[in-house]
Parts: sequence; C-alpha cells; structure tokens
Amino acid sequence: PAPQEEAQCGRQHRDSPEQLYFAVYPKQQDRSRQLKNTLGRKYRDYQLSRFGVASQPYYVLVDHNEQVLVKPIGESSLTEFLAFLNGGIETFNRQL
Repeated sequence: PAPQEEAQCGRQHRDSPEQLYFAVYPKQQDRSRQLKNTLGRKYRDYQLSRFGVASQPYYVLVDHNEQVLVKPIGESSLTEFLAFLNGGIETFNRQL
C-alpha cells in the first residue's frame, strides 16, 4: 500500500479496537460480532476457535504461517516442557 494508505490504516486501527481485532482474527467476525473486551477473552476465543481447547496453561508453537510445529501441551513438568520447546525449534529449523 501507498504510505498514505498505511498511515490511514494505522489510524483506523488505533481508533477502533474491533477493527484491529477482526483484522487479526477475521474468522471471529463471521462467528461472532460481539467484541471481546479483554485480552484474556480474546485469547480464550482464539484458542477455542483455532485449537478446540480452552484450558490454562495450554502451549502451542506455531510458525509464521500459523502452522502448528509440535503437538500442543498443557500443564507439564520442566523436562516435558523443555522437550516441547526443543521439538518446536527442531521442526521450525527443518522448515528453513
């Protein structure tokens, strides 16, 4: 986009939280026009719609295209969590 268009787009997003939210999560607009008014609700809604789970903690590693790198995990031990992180790094590096 032209610099003027970028500036206008930025102003719209700063002025309207729902525009920013629906720009980031367009599928939510189709499913629900109700604006999620807290960050926690936004993340919960995204987690439910994207992964079908709403538990905390719930860790998901995704690449730049939002493709899941390794199987998501919930509550885990330090050893399990480190294995999860290292698996994500390995998968991501194989994609490069």
